[in-house]
Amino acid sequence: MKSEIHPFRMIVSNEDIAVGNKVKFSDGAEGTVTSIRSIKFISMTKVEVIGRAKFEN
Repeated sequence: MKSEIHPFRMIVSNEDIAVGNKVKFSDGAEGTVTSIRSIKFISMTKVEVIGRAKFEN
């Protein structure tokens, strides 16, 4: 199985994201968060996260 690391940017609940969590994207791809570079608060409960995730093919 081949794994690839890709950058991502998504808006999530401020309790839904951490390194090691699984993330699922709109195209159906699923990966594991390997690093978080930036967190920007959109509201009290929503954040924009920029980071990297490892995808298994």
